[in-house]
Amino acid sequence: MKTKTSILAQNDSTFEWLIVNGGEKIMFDQTISSICSIRLIQEPDEGIYDAMNKGAHHARGLYLLYLNSGDRLADVDTVLQIKDHLKQTSADIVYGNSIEELPNSSLAFRKASSVSRIWECLFARHQAIIYSRACILKEKYDPSYKYCGDYELTARLLGKGVTTQFLDIPLCIFNRTGISQSHFVRARAETLRFRKKHLAQSWIFARLIVAKLILQGSVNYYCPKLYERLLRLTGRWKEVA
Repeated sequence: MKTKTSILAQNDSTFEWLIVNGGEKIMFDQTISSICSIRLIQEPDEGIYDAMNKGAHHARGLYLLYLNSGDRLADVDTVLQIKDHLKQTSADIVYGNSIEELPNSSLAFRKASSVSRIWECLFARHQAIIYSRACILKEKYDPSYKYCGDYELTARLLGKGVTTQFLDIPLCIFNRTGISQSHFVRARAETLRFRKKHLAQSWIFARLIVAKLILQGSVNYYCPKLYERLLRLTGRWKEVA
């Protein structure tokens, strides 16, 4: 419901909203189609990344922004700001900041990292990364991944020389109950599958990075207040009024 509300609240309605659902059939209010272009794709899939490939296949636009159920657009002008920026760039990937929804329902601003940090982790929330549809159609998400297919695809694209640009605004309100957050050990460990191939990391170095990320994930999951304090020290985290 939060996702739907944030999309329908946009001040710009000239965008396409695709709902990809591989589970039980769902119904949506037909009056929504008078607010924006909406299509419901209901067919079996092999998991989240296969569903995301299906969304790219059925989409008609030049750029894609993925939201999981529970995620929201950051502001009523988010789509308008994205469209204005895309008119001025030819970048294959445009990424921005995010707002995190904390367990107590309060919100905190989180600044994206530099793309150069791809060797360690994804530099922004996947819900704050806008991809050229042509790139997704050409490379595709690997559906064999369960947790980090977004990171794998982005690392693969960067290795092929795609262009990127930073849009210094929050693009999404991120729901921290997603699968990669609740299964953080498996999610971090899964990145070992592509670290050597896409990031040219040695066996030892890759495992040291993953161990560090698992430690960070553990602090985030079990001691969120401590994790937030540590992030504040980096200047990338602040509470939103």
